[in-house]
This record gives sequence, C-alpha cells and structure tokens, in this order.
Amino acid sequence: MNPFGTIYSLTIDFDPIVIPFHSSQREISFTSSCTATPEETEKMLGFAAANDIKTVVETFPMTKDGILEALERLTSGKLRYRAVLAIH
Repeated sequence: MNPFGTIYSLTIDFDPIVIPFHSSQREISFTSSCTATPEETEKMLGFAAANDIKTVVETFPMTKDGILEALERLTSGKLRYRAVLAIH
C-alpha cells in the first residue's frame, strides 16, 4: 500500500484489531464501518473497476454439508475473505 493510503474495514468483530507498527510509519489510515455511504461505495467500486481488482471468494454448495463446511472454516479461522453459498 502506498503511503497515505486508507484501509476500510467493512466488517464487525468483537475482538481487538491489531495493527502492525510498520503500517503507521507509512501514514496509513484505518477506517472501520459496518457499512459505507453510497458515495464511498461508488468510489470504491469505481477504483476496483479501474484497477481490475477482483474479489476473492470461497464458494460452498448450498447443501447441509456445504453449510457445515463453511461454518467449520469460519469458526476455525480458516475462512479467507468472503464465503458464498451457491446453488450448483
């Protein structure tokens, strides 16, 4: 990340957030919100489209086993980014 960049944490977590010290040396801002304003969302989506940024998604089948697997990965801390239940 470039100096003076901003990280938008769009999540809800009840545990403390740990920010590495070296991040603060680059004057990076951390902003937390469970939702963004429509203007912020439009700006973020525009940036992602202009820079060919893609989401990282783990897909699970919308079955009992798929749901149990997704929940196991979530509770174990192994789930990364987004999980989607999909009808195959």
